[in-house]
Amino acid sequence: MGLSLADLSARVDLSPFTINSYERGRRLPSLEALDVVARALDTDVRELLAGVFPWDGGAEAPGN
Repeated sequence: MGLSLADLSARVDLSPFTINSYERGRRLPSLEALDVVARALDTDVRELLAGVFPWDGGAEAPGN
């Protein structure tokens, strides 16, 4: 989306440090934080986690 870390941080009311920690895998976001970030990026949590949990794109995510 072309957002800077500062732009995303402002949209989701999380610090740039926290967002950076999520990106680098140094910190795990809560489910609420994942949802807020996904909405700010106009996507869903499944898309955010696609590289982390490689479920089939056509299948439902585990638990759905």
